[in-house]
Amino acid sequence: MQAGAQVAGIVEAMPRVGGYAVHAGKILRAGVPLYLSHTILRALGKEHVEAAVITRVGEDFCPIPGTEQELACDTVLLAAGLSPRTDIAAMFGLAMAREPRLGGWLPLHDEGMAASVPGVFVAGDLAGVEEASTAMDEGRLAGLSAAVAAGYAAPPGRQEELLRSVDGLRRGPHGEARRQAKLAVVREFADRGN
Repeated sequence: MQAGAQVAGIVEAMPRVGGYAVHAGKILRAGVPLYLSHTILRALGKEHVEAAVITRVGEDFCPIPGTEQELACDTVLLAAGLSPRTDIAAMFGLAMAREPRLGGWLPLHDEGMAASVPGVFVAGDLAGVEEASTAMDEGRLAGLSAAVAAGYAAPPGRQEELLRSVDGLRRGPHGEARRQAKLAVVREFADRGN
């Protein structure tokens, strides 16, 4: 939407919003319909997508006959989850751990985003799939930590400010599980003696 696309609707099989409520609020305020407990049956069109047929689903996620409706659209996007891309982290020999709440395998790191190899810092989806604002603040935190490791002085209170910010972004009903997962990653990093 920020790039100018018109969104015909968001179709979600779950009966509730599973992501961050702030995003659901934004799309609802923009007038985008949210079809909870629905799925896409098929796309229609000859040369390109012209519509999608959606239907309500029951608790078993099976389509409920007679609830089909057609949404005019020219594109269908699927969200099937994200996983951190750890190829380069593995090449660096970073200590890794599996944390399903953050997308799978990811490099262990401390709260300042330092990984197990000195001078290597991680942030964003590589450090665990979360909300974009969290990724940006983790990037700032990693940059600050890298600068300090290189001998530069950090602005007073900046690291604490960034730590409070990422912790605050993980609060609430959808972020708390990620907050606990992130704490587990940082604890495991420390427990392994990094």
